[in-house]
Amino acid sequence: MTAAHINAAAFSGIQSELTSLTLSTLNDFVPTKCFYGSYSLRKVSLSGPNLTAVGDHAFADCYNLTSVSYSDSSKIHYINSYAFANCYQLTSFSFSSGLTAIDGHAYDGCSKLQSIVFSNPSGLSRIGEKAFDNCSLLTSVTFNGMVDPSISSNNIGWTNVI
Repeated sequence: MTAAHINAAAFSGIQSELTSLTLSTLNDFVPTKCFYGSYSLRKVSLSGPNLTAVGDHAFADCYNLTSVSYSDSSKIHYINSYAFANCYQLTSFSFSSGLTAIDGHAYDGCSKLQSIVFSNPSGLSRIGEKAFDNCSLLTSVTFNGMVDPSISSNNIGWTNVI
């Protein structure tokens, strides 16, 4: 059986042995609260060529999530509010080259997040208010080829990051 679409909150709170997830052919976005509170989830691959956005709270409260990766064909343009909030085990995050916006509080509470990399982010135009709030270990933010996004200390939620 092949599913054509995943609905909002479809796997919210799932407490099974689901530890790894690859989204490659379904949807053009990860729906709101789709995997919210899925504590066993550890690895996510967002590799679909049609995948353009990660919805509000899509992976929020996935406390054991350690890895989020993108394929070269990934076209993620938008990360919505609280998409990865409270993913306590994330230590680093590299954003796809097509990223244009990160909403406020997208990574709020990722308390072990130490570094983020924007690789070739020439299209990045906005990082929302407090997008990285409560990321107390965040010490490295790298912008490779950055043009001029609207970034301030309020966007990060931490005055000494940028």
